[in-house]
Amino acid sequence: MIEHLAVLDVEDDSPESLVLPSGPLTLRKAWPRSKEHLLLEYVDRQGGVVPGQWMRDAGQLLRIADETADKCPNAPPVVVQTDHTRILLQPGGADRRLIGLSALLSRPDSTLLSHRPERRAVVRLHGATDQRYAKVVRPSRVRRVVESAQCLGGWPDRPFGVPEVIEVDESRGVVMFAVLPGVRLHELLDAGERFIDSARAAGKALRSFHSAAPKQAQEHDAQAEIRVLQKWLDDLKAFRPAPYRRLGNAPARVFEALATDSSRPTMIHRDFYDKQIIIDPAGLVGILDLD
Repeated sequence: MIEHLAVLDVEDDSPESLVLPSGPLTLRKAWPRSKEHLLLEYVDRQGGVVPGQWMRDAGQLLRIADETADKCPNAPPVVVQTDHTRILLQPGGADRRLIGLSALLSRPDSTLLSHRPERRAVVRLHGATDQRYAKVVRPSRVRRVVESAQCLGGWPDRPFGVPEVIEVDESRGVVMFAVLPGVRLHELLDAGERFIDSARAAGKALRSFHSAAPKQAQEHDAQAEIRVLQKWLDDLKAFRPAPYRRLGNAPARVFEALATDSSRPTMIHRDFYDKQIIIDPAGLVGILDLD
């Protein structure tokens, strides 16, 4: 299925070309929601993000397109018909659930960094005097995002930075964050000794993070992790059976090791990787996406 979604060509004279970037769209990410539903992230030739969805049930896809068009009259969604399937594309912040997104993207100082349809989006706002980032979620999720972002705020002498919440619009599902100065660790992969020093600093920050004990932390035990992994394995089997088969009995061994572990509860990030780590000019570490 994925191979049929890999590249979308929009004809210059098609109705879709009025709202979509010209040229081919290349699939960069796909998140399974079920065996019948994928969330998609395409990029255009300039690297601009165009999110979308695929559903096996074409009728359901068209119903979502209609509902999205009603909710976002200034950012219409587009249904593209290919030789194999239909795909709903959602440019300009078209999203029936993320109700604050299209207004943010209508601002001239905005850049869409990521958009997982109906789940979350991140927008960079680069004003004349400062820069900030907006995380857009469903309004019902705003409180959790804010609590997670602030859970480490009371830690005295915290050895790493976290983004400061500077504005909240719960009714529109928007949480605004100040910028952490520096570059992502990912951008330093070719920086030789600076990368090595930065990676060591990130490891020390993570070790300190593991010693935190905020009251708001939700429990995520071995059984919860097994359920997460099993869902991703099921989705992999459905959409990419060849790499699934290559795993062999490795998942069973991992599940057994998780189930028999008896380590004490520890604060964990659960999404800690090189693009979530900021290194400032002095080598100090910042950690993103605490929710």
